[in-house]
Amino acid sequence: MSSEDLPTEIIGYIASVLTILSLIPQLVKIIVNKSAKDVALESYFIFVILDTLWLYYGIKKINFQIIIANSTCALISVIILILGYSYKNNNKEDESQMIKI
Repeated sequence: MSSEDLPTEIIGYIASVLTILSLIPQLVKIIVNKSAKDVALESYFIFVILDTLWLYYGIKKINFQIIIANSTCALISVIILILGYSYKNNNKEDESQMIKI
């Protein structure tokens, strides 16, 4: 890597870290509240597809920055989907019990 590429690499790493960090607040909110009532889970399904495509691209280009960032984002998005759908089902049961009362 030449010294001219260093600023670009640094910007790429910063962008990768910020992209990963952008998913954390939603994950924490779902875990803490045990609810995904206000989460558009369809968006995270799309994120998994996008991250998988970027992961494929990173593997083909042998770009570890892209591989690490997108595999991490895909994993976090899958966790959000799993928790989100499990808590959405719990929320529906809670709502149906409230109606019965």
